[in-house]
Amino acid sequence: MDRVQMNNGAVTAVIPEGFSALTEAQIRELGGRPADTSLAFRDEERHILLELMWRKLPLLGRMVPLQKHLEATAAQYRDRIPTYRDQQLLRLTVAGQEAAAFRYAYTAKDTEQTAEYALLLHGGVCYAFSVIGRGENETETLAALDAVLRSVTIG
Repeated sequence: MDRVQMNNGAVTAVIPEGFSALTEAQIRELGGRPADTSLAFRDEERHILLELMWRKLPLLGRMVPLQKHLEATAAQYRDRIPTYRDQQLLRLTVAGQEAAAFRYAYTAKDTEQTAEYALLLHGGVCYAFSVIGRGENETETLAALDAVLRSVTIG
């Protein structure tokens, strides 16, 4: 797939083969963010969902360390998903910059899900990269997000 732009091109990434973009209606149906601050893609065959999001941070939010942003997001997921299970915290380098991620699992409609959520702070904006897939496809699911993160460019 072509390179996609986040935040008017401030950050770009390549979505792996097999993924197709979701419409605004599909994103809303899945409970996603507004289309002006997110992009979502699905691989129907492998049951993997990728979402790329961004939001401008208020001045005080820019002073909060990356790890605190990540912990706050993980806490929100823990509160929202009754079957949420922490698996791993990760330190990453994305486009030459420090990033962080958390890996988690949960059960939805009797199906085990595996997921990872990565954050990158740059220029007063918080960029988030998320993947969710069936537990049985954990390797492919995590590889999809890894491919996106390795393709990220800034500027």
